[in-house]
Amino acid sequence: FFLTGLVLFLSYIFFFHTLCNPFDRVDESLFVKTIGFFIFSSSIALMIPCVAQLKEINTNTSSKKIAFHFVTYTSLLTYGIYLIHPLIFSFIFSDDFIVKNYYLRFTITILLVYLISFLVYTYFEKPFLKAREIIVSRKDK
Repeated sequence: FFLTGLVLFLSYIFFFHTLCNPFDRVDESLFVKTIGFFIFSSSIALMIPCVAQLKEINTNTSSKKIAFHFVTYTSLLTYGIYLIHPLIFSFIFSDDFIVKNYYLRFTITILLVYLISFLVYTYFEKPFLKAREIIVSRKDK
């Protein structure tokens, strides 16, 4: 299942890059807007069970530890990633951005999204979650 999901995921990325380059052509592609969303979500769904078992399957190897920590920390940052990524993508992929190389822009985008999402999680989301726990525990008493 994992390999099928990985092949579908990489195929989707290839077709997305091929059909939507330059980036502003996303809305022109019927594949990306219809079948692509199904393929993308299905590929992720096929890979989740394998990734979920990484901690249970001897995480003594460094590659499994890295994969487990990446998935764990990304799951903590998903709300920030959801909020931030459209702003960062539109800024980095605008015509006014200094860097013109597509791959370098993509790398900068991913790094910025993770960095800002980490800051959102650390300084906004985490304090609210702690406050919620305090309020809920007081109500239970």
